[in-house]
Amino acid sequence: MWELLGKIDNLQRELGGGNPICLPPLWNDLQAWLAAANGRGEPYRTLLLPMEVGKRKGIGQSWFLTFPHAEDRSKLARALWEEGLVGFEPPVHKVLRLLAARKREFSKPFNEDLKDFEDAFSQGSVTAKSSAFWRAVRQESLSPCVEQNETRRRHLAPVQLIVADTQDGFQPLVCGVEGWNLPNGYTSSALPEPVGDLTVYLRGHDGALDEPVEDAFVYGNLLGLSHRKLVDQGVLLLREQSSASFAVVSGSEAHGVNVALVRNDLLEPFLRAFGGEQADVLLDGWTAVTECAVRVEESLPQGLERVLQLLPTMFPRVVSASDGIRIDAGFLRALHFLPHLHADGASTVVIEDGGGQEIPCAKVDHEGRVEWELPAASIPRNGKVLARAVWKGAASESLDVAETWLNFREESNAVEFKPPPLGGYDIEACTQPEMLIRGGEPVGLGITTYDACLSADLFHLETQVRYLGPGIGQMSREPQPTFDWLALGTFKNPEALVFMGNPNSPCMPEQARADSAGARRHWREAFSNAKVVLVRTPEGNFDSVGKHPHVEMALGAYRRHQRVAADAATCPTMELSALEERPDGLVAADEATDEAVSALAALSARRAGLGYKEVASILGGLLPRREQGHEDFLAVQQLVRAWTECGQIDVLREVSGGHLVIATRRPRLVLVRRGPGVEGRVIGLLNPSVRRRIEQIASRFRVSLSELEAPNRWQPSIVRLRGTEKALSEVAREAEFEPSEWLHWPSLSKVPEHFDVTTAYRHLRPDLATNAFKTHFAWDWERLVFSKAAVGKAGRAGVVVHRRLHPDGSAVHVVLDKGLPVASSYTRNWALLFAYDMAGVRPFARADGALVCRGASPVHLPLPIARLCAFTGAGLPGPRFEEKSGKVRSYEYPLGKGLLGLLQSVIPGSWIAR
Repeated sequence: MWELLGKIDNLQRELGGGNPICLPPLWNDLQAWLAAANGRGEPYRTLLLPMEVGKRKGIGQSWFLTFPHAEDRSKLARALWEEGLVGFEPPVHKVLRLLAARKREFSKPFNEDLKDFEDAFSQGSVTAKSSAFWRAVRQESLSPCVEQNETRRRHLAPVQLIVADTQDGFQPLVCGVEGWNLPNGYTSSALPEPVGDLTVYLRGHDGALDEPVEDAFVYGNLLGLSHRKLVDQGVLLLREQSSASFAVVSGSEAHGVNVALVRNDLLEPFLRAFGGEQADVLLDGWTAVTECAVRVEESLPQGLERVLQLLPTMFPRVVSASDGIRIDAGFLRALHFLPHLHADGASTVVIEDGGGQEIPCAKVDHEGRVEWELPAASIPRNGKVLARAVWKGAASESLDVAETWLNFREESNAVEFKPPPLGGYDIEACTQPEMLIRGGEPVGLGITTYDACLSADLFHLETQVRYLGPGIGQMSREPQPTFDWLALGTFKNPEALVFMGNPNSPCMPEQARADSAGARRHWREAFSNAKVVLVRTPEGNFDSVGKHPHVEMALGAYRRHQRVAADAATCPTMELSALEERPDGLVAADEATDEAVSALAALSARRAGLGYKEVASILGGLLPRREQGHEDFLAVQQLVRAWTECGQIDVLREVSGGHLVIATRRPRLVLVRRGPGVEGRVIGLLNPSVRRRIEQIASRFRVSLSELEAPNRWQPSIVRLRGTEKALSEVAREAEFEPSEWLHWPSLSKVPEHFDVTTAYRHLRPDLATNAFKTHFAWDWERLVFSKAAVGKAGRAGVVVHRRLHPDGSAVHVVLDKGLPVASSYTRNWALLFAYDMAGVRPFARADGALVCRGASPVHLPLPIARLCAFTGAGLPGPRFEEKSGKVRSYEYPLGKGLLGLLQSVIPGSWIAR
């Protein structure tokens, strides 16, 4: 002992000379050393020493570290097995009654420690953390040393249940850890997001989920002891981990739970005791219950006498985080999506900042359960905070304290978004109402190509395009007989001057001028300072001016044409505001929208496809807070549509089951030719950090950068780049974008198939809705929404649109004419467009180069055509909201006059009001 520790001691009591007892300091030294080594990342577990050791002052810690001893441990395990108290948090009073009844089986020291614990517990002076006796009993209950037949138990990798909230209902999943030695015949898939240590879930022989679930619930296989015993009790209490997944809890964590899976024979007493609404669960013999209010009390409700997990326990106090956006380093510091803290029954919860200052968390009621809200202003942009929960007794003395570290990062740089899961999906199209795509790979944009030769030149659709006439300052938005020249770019910074007339017979300047001094100045600017001057040949190619002597001579004449006589003719003057097309009412995205982008990007980097509910929850959090109602749902629906039309996300419908999956799109450039230059728009989910990086890269390659905005501040703007094809290619390469694509429209004189709405109309079969589908809603032609109140009404001109639901949750929209089905579609939009045509109602109106549909639930352009607005138009499509109420007023497509004119060959005239 002297050689090892520098101490001469028998480790139990003082020796002559006053040396202190050595054993407790030895354990404390070891505890500190292990904690320090663990903190340095060395492979050592920490040591948790008993705190209350009773009368055994010297050997108490050693005693309780190995407690219960010898035969007492086996007897304790056997007693707990026989009473059904293994696998979950042991209820205190029931265990104490059991040990008292079998006192004679245990040794004298065991009963002495039991008596000490009972006395302390009855006085309220002991907690689970401080009681060495109860910690030993709890450990033996959660993980018995022997099986029920008294053979030694093997400790295996954890196998637990996670319950996913899907469109079809609650889906139990049998989950384990990476590297799991799978049972014969089973395969595994990665969880969309890890839940604790759980990373994978089981699939059956054919990939189905019901086989492992049936094996676990009916035959008692696969699961670990804890969840197996909870399944045996017939009630699984669920605590939400994210908006789409739930963990199974018991004991103290069960108090306040509002979602449960209940075996059907216990459903009636469970509803009688805790209330709630029944919901679907993909498991025969069980029912999901939502909106219940589970209480943990000393006496079990009638009919639930065997559900022992509902009894009070001494579960060690914990403070934990849920929700929020998890990234590899911890949580994303998105202030609108911060995690919430759970500390059941805590008196106070605080966070401690880097300076040691304590900031209180706010106690809030969230859907019937108590949560603690983090003080957003005190969360560091990058760093850790310590969350501390305190439980106080009647005398305001601290009974217990629990702590946890929360790590935050300001941004997630994730750009590698996972594609949708394997399977078949429908996506809105024009070749047919729904086009089939396969999961496991990125979703195509639908209107683009990698072949630049299949993309026409759209220079004449420029929002600032201006034709220049022979008189000084003479300009027009539209081509005129003598207006041979076309200027591209801004008035103060003309990018190109293109000769558009007959190269062998150009029009010469005339002795005429516009009244506006500004128009004359910008006319001269275009001829004198354009960065490049080209000639467009009749074949559509671009030549240098030097190859066309007549044009070169005319250019010189125009450049010299600076003044005219005082009595010269006055040519018609075009207002500059009419030439420089800027859609009204477009606004920049706010900071919360950037946070939503970061949140979706972080989630998409971890998950293969996001649930519609989860995405709707994130986008709905951007809207003004008000009383929840039908309009809120409709507003979120319109935002989801806008993000989809702008190419940030895709909404996919699962062919098997019909529930919706959201796939986010990795950034890429969509290119169009603009005369001698190329315009590229960054389509996809663009993190704020990546956006800043693009600005720096574009500046290096002398690429001009601007942003296209939307009719509301809850949509991300789209970055627009202008430059040479080579320069844009370099920007895309350095930004690590997906390969660039070109707008697929080979010849503007012919409508490509992917824009042809007549093709989709021909595929609107009337028989999609089988007898299993039931009518729940109908289109209200007055309020312009689907509602239950409209069911049974006559409709407009005899035309009715039903929304019919299947028991599996899928929906189909049926158009009826005089009571007979004439068309149906899984896509709401195609059914409505067809119905409007039949009823003779024109859903869209023109408004200064835009198409507008009014109402709280507007009709939309088909997705491929709508994306033309985002990819080549003057602004971004999206809903416009009423300022005060936050309700949707209309949905707008700021196409620009040039693109709107082109789309006359694409959009049926019967859709647009005259």
